[in-house]
Amino acid sequence: MIDLPPLPSRPPAEALADCGLDTKGFTVAYDELADGYVINISTHAGASKANLQCVWDATWPEFVQFEDRELKEKYDKLSQSRFGSMAMQSAKESLEKNGLLEKLPKRADFSSTAEFAIAIEQICGFTANQILRVRGDEITIVPKQVSPDTADFERIGCVFSALTASGETKIGIIGNALPATSADQ
Repeated sequence: MIDLPPLPSRPPAEALADCGLDTKGFTVAYDELADGYVINISTHAGASKANLQCVWDATWPEFVQFEDRELKEKYDKLSQSRFGSMAMQSAKESLEKNGLLEKLPKRADFSSTAEFAIAIEQICGFTANQILRVRGDEITIVPKQVSPDTADFERIGCVFSALTASGETKIGIIGNALPATSADQ
């Protein structure tokens, strides 16, 4: 059984206000496709290191973006500390079920992140540079490069599992845009 934290007992907007955030500094919108709330927190909301745990407790099951990159990284670290081992175990189980765990490339065996990314694509049935893009030491999944059929979704899942199981910590997914700034709204 997975040991999840308690679900927030209040709607996200109320819970964030209880954390001390200014309601004019964030947006909360339900997204049917995502089947959850998308929360964008601007730099004017009053989120800080001091109230970040409260913000996480209030929003962890939702899709949360911060205009402040440092706060987003700290928020993600809270999630990683809570869910990282579960994600790693799930990824390894998925790869093992498909006979790929023993074939999983090890990052240390490659001289560059780009070479490693290509090896990940290949064990999951993609060609080189078909779904992954590398910038520095960050690997980004670009799903628009593939068709929306079931086989491609399974292969995308394989890529995500392989990156997770390999211990990669800098994984991006195209579509995770930064929230608009208050000047843009």
